[in-house]
Amino acid sequence: MVNKLVKGFLKTNNIDTNSRLCMSSAVAGYKKTFGEDAVPICYDDIELADTFLITGANPAWCHPILFRRIEQHKEKNPKVKIIVIDPRKTDSAAFADLHLQIIPGTDIILYHALAKRIIEKGYVDSDFIKNHTENYKLYKDLVLSSSYEKASKLCGVPVNDIKLAADIIGKAKGFLSLWAMGLNQSAIGVDKNTALLNISLLTGQIGKPGSGPFSLTGQPNAMGGREVGGMANLLAVHKELNNPTHRKEVADFWGVGEINEKPGLTATEMFDALESGKMKAIWVICTNPMVSLPDSRRVEKALQNAKFVVVQDISHNADTAKFADLLLPAAGWLEKEGTMTNSERRISYLPKVITPPG
Repeated sequence: MVNKLVKGFLKTNNIDTNSRLCMSSAVAGYKKTFGEDAVPICYDDIELADTFLITGANPAWCHPILFRRIEQHKEKNPKVKIIVIDPRKTDSAAFADLHLQIIPGTDIILYHALAKRIIEKGYVDSDFIKNHTENYKLYKDLVLSSSYEKASKLCGVPVNDIKLAADIIGKAKGFLSLWAMGLNQSAIGVDKNTALLNISLLTGQIGKPGSGPFSLTGQPNAMGGREVGGMANLLAVHKELNNPTHRKEVADFWGVGEINEKPGLTATEMFDALESGKMKAIWVICTNPMVSLPDSRRVEKALQNAKFVVVQDISHNADTAKFADLLLPAAGWLEKEGTMTNSERRISYLPKVITPPG
């Protein structure tokens, strides 16, 4: 509704959702690698996989239901291997067969070192690469151009551990990679994503049971927000804002004249524009930018500078609420009917259970 209101009737694309802070690096990585924003696995693949690479994530804490499922799978099948890449010794790392305790920010170097070993040991799926990928030679030349010793020094991971991890992945019958904000919330987040996704392509571990990349959503329903086009550069049902045919299809469906072709300001850009005075008003719905956006002092300055701030939330204690000129109520998830999209892209219906207090 809000996407239709803003893009269809107010004629501006200045609308962004929690995907921007959560999944935008993964989205761009998927689009660059596979051509579309889609996770090519489902939860049932967990029980069909024998190798898990968890990187930039601590699912033992942040995705406990999912992690418990992986634990149970390993309890029943002790030969299942789990590799965790994390600078910290997390609970997920403690459970792993191999913990690569990486120096923060060196993820791409490590993924390229794994790829080098996979290529050199002949673990690549040549048929898959020939029939379903492009630019393999460029990629191969890139990853072979560096040494394990250099990667080891930069990443802080022993050469033998790099080789062992690559051998486990290379010999896997079903390989799943799982990652979250450690890759996505980074200035080079898209490159981290593509470097990881390339390992699935290199080994042909995609598009078949028990294999593929599995981005772990950092926030509930981030995918649902994208499916309705709730981003500054997207339209509903994954249609592209820069495609005139797509714009017309969505405009016709909404019953509006036309949709502005100019991409809107992203969540972070909105606050830059408020601070500079270029943007005058903002409506913050069920999110708390004072906490969730980077550089909170700048966000505070932007909100103070805005001519009109509307905050709509289930709590009047949200940090952003104190900057509101107008405070509106919102319904919590049990207080409204709707749908949510989970990590495997399945859409769940949520019935209304209780009436909002009003």
